[in-house]
Amino acid sequence: IPNKSMKTIIFNHILETVEAVTEVDRSLIQSRSKRPDVVEARSLLFHYLYAEGFTRSQVADMTGLSRQCVAKQITAFDDRCKYSGNILAIMMREIDSKVKPK
Repeated sequence: IPNKSMKTIIFNHILETVEAVTEVDRSLIQSRSKRPDVVEARSLLFHYLYAEGFTRSQVADMTGLSRQCVAKQITAFDDRCKYSGNILAIMMREIDSKVKPK
């Protein structure tokens, strides 16, 4: 990730996309809420940031959440996908279409 401003642009774009697709407000995504829809949105945010090259520490710093929280969500993401049914796959396709360049 080239510089801080580019990192911030990428972070904001992914956060806005996750917020729009999941219909969970960004303040909740960046909170410590354990509501299932919030946890799902947060795990999507972490997944996409990590996939874009953000380190776990950078994700933690930018969201205001602990590194342990970030690490746990990233590690558990595959299991979350496996057991969530189709809704997570549908949301991921929608996010992919808005985040990944064509």
